[in-house]
Amino acid sequence: MNSSKKPIYFINLAGIGFDGLVVSKVHKYKHFGALAYVAGALLGLFLFKNFQSRIMVNSKVIETKTFMVLVGLCKYSGGGMQLTKSPNPFDGLFDISLVKNIGKWDIIKNMSKLFNGNITKHNKVETYKSSSVSVTVLDNGNPYIEADGELIDSGNMHLSLIPKSFSFYGGTKNAKQTFGANQSG
Repeated sequence: MNSSKKPIYFINLAGIGFDGLVVSKVHKYKHFGALAYVAGALLGLFLFKNFQSRIMVNSKVIETKTFMVLVGLCKYSGGGMQLTKSPNPFDGLFDISLVKNIGKWDIIKNMSKLFNGNITKHNKVETYKSSSVSVTVLDNGNPYIEADGELIDSGNMHLSLIPKSFSFYGGTKNAKQTFGANQSG
């Protein structure tokens, strides 16, 4: 996002592109869970156009037609979807899924894979682990950006991890874990 804007923090998943459009369509209906996201995804298929972008991750520059870039720490998002390959909130790295120039019919055919995690095995999906990622939009307007299911902005996006920024308790008795919160901005 614009570096002059105030940073936005998130703890689960953020993205740019198609997922942002879906969030913009379902924000009033999220209480319906997965059904709202499936309906939003189907509606979004008719409205969304892939955009040309430059993605910087792990000192690698990727220029491609982009459907969406998803960045997360946790396994589930958007009504139970599993959009990242191997998220681990304790490894200090984002789990990143870059969905390249995928077509509408291909998304419809693979809708179930959005919920069982197998979408990351699709030949137009690349996955990465990194503590930061930047997406610069080169054409086709300003795709929406979402974080933790909330519409945040549109345009370019830069995400970086803040190491050991907070702790939480969970799982087993006295199991304390510290992990990095995410910052977009």
